[in-house]
Amino acid sequence: MKKLMFAVFGVAVCVSSAHAAVQVLPGEASLLSSRSFVLGASNIAGFPSQEMGRLTILQDGADTKWTLSANWADAYNASNPYVMGLEFSMLSGNLNQASLPLFDVAGQVGVKSFGRNGVVFTSANNSNRFTDGEQASWIFRNTNVEQFLIQNMHVNAIYNGQSVKFAPLSVPEPETWGIMLAGLALLGLRRYQRKQTLQA
Repeated sequence: MKKLMFAVFGVAVCVSSAHAAVQVLPGEASLLSSRSFVLGASNIAGFPSQEMGRLTILQDGADTKWTLSANWADAYNASNPYVMGLEFSMLSGNLNQASLPLFDVAGQVGVKSFGRNGVVFTSANNSNRFTDGEQASWIFRNTNVEQFLIQNMHVNAIYNGQSVKFAPLSVPEPETWGIMLAGLALLGLRRYQRKQTLQA
């Protein structure tokens, strides 16, 4: 039993250490294949933190594929809120492409501008504003997952006519789930062994 516990602990340490050691220098290939974020940590005290959108970044060869969805479940649609932009910063490198065509669009979403500090979506009363239940994907050429620090999704007209920024909520990383599941399996095995001992 002790050997099994040490083995699980060793795997957990190795997985955690491998994740902590991820560091990509300019020009190197990405070590992570994807990152996912739940956007919902409100920067205004009067507005509750909750899931407002999701962002996934996938490594696609030398490029990154981004998918952003807005989902506030119709809760605030009376004031016609919409996503003004996704704000991030680049830890290294720049975005070198002339345009940002969208694909896998659910609804009507338009891009106003983009750069190394974020993507700004169509605003005002245009028909292609990015709003509740909609989704869009785009590609950033010659980038890797680790180059970006995600800051927030900026939603306009969501709270008493004001805009609110929603930073990523804290969610367990995939390796954390693995460690938790391994721990639960270990506890289950221990209970089973005790039961077998008592029945013997």
